[in-house]
Parts: sequence; structure tokens; C-alpha cells
Amino acid sequence: MNHFWICGELTGDALWLADRDALGSLIGGMIRRHSAEDPSIVEPIAARKALAIAVADELQKRLLVLAMKHGRWKRADASDTEMVVLGHRRGETRGNTLVWMSQVLDLVFVPRTPLEPPPAGRVVNVGWKDDSTLLTSLVEAGFIDGGRL
Repeated sequence: MNHFWICGELTGDALWLADRDALGSLIGGMIRRHSAEDPSIVEPIAARKALAIAVADELQKRLLVLAMKHGRWKRADASDTEMVVLGHRRGETRGNTLVWMSQVLDLVFVPRTPLEPPPAGRVVNVGWKDDSTLLTSLVEAGFIDGGRL
């Protein structure tokens, strides 16, 4: 039988274990933990998207801070389009109409719908169409680590 583990920032650095049939429970636990901050989100799909958006917003902030700290990106040098897109909350930008032109800063993107394609350019896509996609996105974004035992 396959068993999975996750731990990291979204689990409070606790080690969570589940068998293959309970993989969704790992994601469900993170969603419940996040939803406690906003109890109005009760639908599972909306809760999964809300978690993806919260993670993406935080990741975008971290990427901006790192780029500014290392002198790779400055607000004064950013185009109006960059500033407008960065000012939007993740999950509000239409991916199929955008080309992210920045050569120094990744855009963190959350699709508005599960099947919306990400924009062209330097993009970190935080997908949420199902538990597996969200789990993969969270690992790639560095908010959790996980794997099979």
C-alpha cells in the first residue's frame, strides 16, 4: 500500500501521513486549517481555490521582496502593466489574455477557472482543479514538502 507524507509551513511544520485513499484528506486538512481564517468558505472547490490564492499572494510578495533585496527589480523601473497586474489579487488576472513581459520577476498565477491556461512568460502556476494539482503546486511553491513512503 502506498503511503504519503507532507509537512511544512501549511501543516504548522507537523508531519501528516495518509494512505493513497486518504491523499485528499491531507489537502482537506490544509484547506480546513486555512478556512478557519475565513469560515464563510464552505464549498470544497471554493475552499481549494481560496487556499491556492492565499498561497499565491504570499509567494508573490516573497518573490517581490527577494527581487528588490537583490537589486533585480525596482518599482520605479516597472511598467504600468506590471504594476497593474501585480496589484491584482492572485486569481483575478485573465491568463489567456496576458503576456508577462518581465525578464526578472516571476508572476504567480492562479487560474480563475480550473482549466484556464496560464499567461505566457515567467509564470509560476498555482493550480487548484483537484487535490493532486493543488498538492503539486504547493510543493513546487515551497510551502510544503511531501512524497511517498
